[in-house]
Amino acid sequence: MAPRRRTVVLATAAVLLGIVALGVSTVAVITQTDRGRAFIMRAVVPTLRTAVPGKLYVGRVGGTLFTDITIDSLEIREPNGRPFLNTGRIRVTYDPRDLLDRRIVIKSLEIMKPVIEMVDYGADDWNWKRALLRRRGGPKAPRTRGAFGDYVVIDTTVLREATLVVRQPWTLSDTLKGAKRDSALNYNLTRLDGEVRRDDNRFVRVWRFVRGDLALGRARIADPDTAGVQIALRKLDVVWVYPPFWFQNMHGTVRQLGDSLWIDNADFRLANSHGRGNAKMVWGSKLPMRYDIRIQGDTVAMADVAWIDESLPRTGGGSTELTIRNDPKNLSVMEYALRKMDARSMRSRITGDMTFGVGGEVLRITDVALDLKPAHTDLLRQFNGEPFPYDWQGNLTGRIEARGGPVTRFQIDAATFAFDDAHVPG
Repeated sequence: MAPRRRTVVLATAAVLLGIVALGVSTVAVITQTDRGRAFIMRAVVPTLRTAVPGKLYVGRVGGTLFTDITIDSLEIREPNGRPFLNTGRIRVTYDPRDLLDRRIVIKSLEIMKPVIEMVDYGADDWNWKRALLRRRGGPKAPRTRGAFGDYVVIDTTVLREATLVVRQPWTLSDTLKGAKRDSALNYNLTRLDGEVRRDDNRFVRVWRFVRGDLALGRARIADPDTAGVQIALRKLDVVWVYPPFWFQNMHGTVRQLGDSLWIDNADFRLANSHGRGNAKMVWGSKLPMRYDIRIQGDTVAMADVAWIDESLPRTGGGSTELTIRNDPKNLSVMEYALRKMDARSMRSRITGDMTFGVGGEVLRITDVALDLKPAHTDLLRQFNGEPFPYDWQGNLTGRIEARGGPVTRFQIDAATFAFDDAHVPG
């Protein structure tokens, strides 16, 4: 190669390398320094804020921005300023090549101390929709298959110290009038075994889940070939404030489609109990949340379920099949149906079926078919809620069948008993 040509080639290569080096240095300065990342966020955040109708606050941003990003805090509010989501530190890892393929694939997502408030305003109007989705007038433009956002998958998700608060419309029964209605309203607003609150010009029932640690496997959020959301639940530890359940090491599969949520093949532990089963929850249609939960309680401790009523013992346990549903005549009343129950407590053993109705003015017990094998007077005294007029001591053996009803108007259909009086020797 002639000296002149060699000089031209080397000079051109040097210029190109210089341009590449300058580009790399510029990108590094922008993405790897606080000042550079702040410059990017000043350009990006206003765009994000215009994309959502709610109020968005983004904290300090770190990470490489190519394969991972960290945000020290995030807050999203409704347009009126009411909170929807606020978090501590968030870390996301991803492969930018997926974005080039118009797919959102997150390798890992970790969120510290998220607080989520879900508010149901009725008529399928939720606060998260007000905060995140803009209402569009007129017919929707047809979506092109394969558009950005059609495919969203998160491989692993970890939430630490999470809090979830759900507020849903609550109303009294239309059958209550005048003084009875006022009394029932005051009872529900002051009761300790459930949270009903005034919220602006309406009443809401509040559900609280606190101290939640959550680990998810593959989560399919959106897929053009499959409807709904499906999430592999690897582990969930959370306290449900009321009913007071402390779920530990819960795992299963979660599916959501429209206004319905399913939990399939769930396995979990409470503080002293173990259960497995399935659940379905439905919301919307201007009705309270509807539940259909079926649990096989292999080991059930009375200490974990005694919250149902003060008359239940706090010691002992057994096994049962538990179904939790709303009363179809009054969706605000929850029915806890025990089937194939085998319970031991306070020197007694009781087997059979019974259903508790919780959420009305008084506890309701129905569909009773129990065998006493035996029932000691210590247990009967606990059920009675106060001492007997006589000092009865001994074992009651037999069977009771009752349509039941409110404990203040309990109806027994058939009963056969034999009493072994401990006061009478032999």
